[in-house]
Amino acid sequence: MIEISVRGTAEPRRDGLRARTRPSLPSRDVGTLDRIPTTSPARTLLDLSTELPTKLLARAVNEADVLDLIDVETLRAELETRAGTPGAKRLIALLDKDTFVLTKE
Repeated sequence: MIEISVRGTAEPRRDGLRARTRPSLPSRDVGTLDRIPTTSPARTLLDLSTELPTKLLARAVNEADVLDLIDVETLRAELETRAGTPGAKRLIALLDKDTFVLTKE
């Protein structure tokens, strides 16, 4: 299943495609890779934190770190500015400095 985020309210419908519609998507959350629009790693992790079980969310954070897509300290600071964003509270709790440990799986 391919998951995408799109601006607007019209949800694209295609087999094998799951769309997340956003009335707006801040420019800080949008980039490109090989001319393909993408969401930032922080936005992607926020979206995942609204759906994945904790173990899989931690695995996603670890994978993003291994691939050098995120820096956990920078992500923590960015999440503090997104306190009202869905998923932020859960991701902040997961990344608690006293309990979260990166693994190199």
